[in-house]
Amino acid sequence: AFAELMLNWELRSYELARRARGPVFFDRGVPDVLGYLRLTGLAVPAHAEAAARRFGYHPRVFVAPPGRGIYT
Repeated sequence: AFAELMLNWELRSYELARRARGPVFFDRGVPDVLGYLRLTGLAVPAHAEAAARRFGYHPRVFVAPPGRGIYT
């Protein structure tokens, strides 16, 4: 159930971002749901697999250093 909520939230976020003007950056995405399911040993439903193929990561990735203020 948690993975389904995650998937729905990511799909909702993607739809909201489509309406935004200018570039939009995400720190998580639909493929992360598959990672969560696999990491916990749960089956990956076909609809989640299809969503990850459709809403995959962009080929250009930005990596930034971790913010010191959030790690204590």
